[in-house]
Amino acid sequence: MTYARNIYRQTHKGPRVRGAWLEADQKIRRHVGEAKIYQNADGTFSASYFLGPPQKGHEFQERIETSGHTLEWLIQAATDDQFQIAMAPSRHRGGGRRPDPALGQDRPMRPALPRIARIGALPGTHATGHPRDGGFAQSAPSG
Repeated sequence: MTYARNIYRQTHKGPRVRGAWLEADQKIRRHVGEAKIYQNADGTFSASYFLGPPQKGHEFQERIETSGHTLEWLIQAATDDQFQIAMAPSRHRGGGRRPDPALGQDRPMRPALPRIARIGALPGTHATGHPRDGGFAQSAPSG
């Protein structure tokens, strides 16, 4: 649904979406918000996806795997601004403390999610490969 919505918005330049496209857009936006709400303190996303808040007891490997799927979807669904602002860990989730054995004390945790939008683009491609950026446009072969 997200991919279809992105293609529709790319081909129908206009300030508003209507009908079924509006419903799809609202559902996508709601789930972007839910991804943040259900994000774990360590920056991973809920192993329950969008079914509810993070569950205690999920193994780290499972949290990483489900986070990868959620993050992949968020890159398609959220605008760059939504992704950068909305997914940054807040103080009550990601701003906790962890032990620093070298110092013998606790130290603040770094934000769990790095800025990834527009980083690491391949030469000759648009930065994210996202349809709103024109997808993965290839350079013309040099002759």
